[in-house]
Amino acid sequence: HVKRLDYDQRRAYVRAVGVDYYTDAITSTSVKILDGFEREQRQGRVTREHGEVHVTWRVSGFKKIKFDSRENVGYGEVNLPDHEMHTTSFWLTLDHQMLANLGYARSELLDGVVGLAYALHHLAPFYLMCDIHDLNRCVGDRAANWFADEERQGRGRIHLGDDGDEPEQSQETWLRIGALPESNKDKLAERLDQLGVFEPTIFLYDNYPGGMGFSPQLYDQFDELLIHAHHLLENCPCESGCPSCVGPPNEVGNLAREVGLAVLKGLGVEANPLLAAGV
Repeated sequence: HVKRLDYDQRRAYVRAVGVDYYTDAITSTSVKILDGFEREQRQGRVTREHGEVHVTWRVSGFKKIKFDSRENVGYGEVNLPDHEMHTTSFWLTLDHQMLANLGYARSELLDGVVGLAYALHHLAPFYLMCDIHDLNRCVGDRAANWFADEERQGRGRIHLGDDGDEPEQSQETWLRIGALPESNKDKLAERLDQLGVFEPTIFLYDNYPGGMGFSPQLYDQFDELLIHAHHLLENCPCESGCPSCVGPPNEVGNLAREVGLAVLKGLGVEANPLLAAGV
């Protein structure tokens, strides 16, 4: 248990406690692309890229997650300064027409993309032979006009900026991404409609300054990663999402798994019989 944090001196004063959970940070993140190294556009479906990015994130709290079930059992709040980092990232941008053809509202599509980002983030370490905390994720706009972040009890941030500029603090609109009452769903849908062309980008970035070389590997293994995600979402025994696939439904919404799987099928991803056979 953290009794006191001296941020200036980089010291935390703690005491030992016996609990059945661990903590994980709740962050709000934005990513600005600085340079692209490789790019492939698959017409009408998706564009994959990797390159250098500038990441800004804010820690606003933490989750308490049970060791065995990985369910969220509580939250806490912290107030820390923003952090900035120059690193490398892999990202994929979903085509707006492909998403529109799926027949879901933009708010539902956003739930699905956030859930898919969760799945890709948790699968990537198996391909990279790294720890999950060596990577991080962000869902937003390739031009940095808006970002959506998972937050406490599903609260999310929609940044609405002009010409790709980062909005001022007063321009930020905070909304819930998942598990919304109807009135808030209408408000979120209205905000999303203001975005014009809706082409969410999933960023998986190296969680170290300068990068660790993960992004070109993710770029090269893009197809295998999506096939693995399809297998995970299609075969998870949960009903509407869980920490093992797209994240808890109270954070990403009850349709996140369904929509995430629909997005993968819209990308032309099909089941792999070898994965189904456990090979």
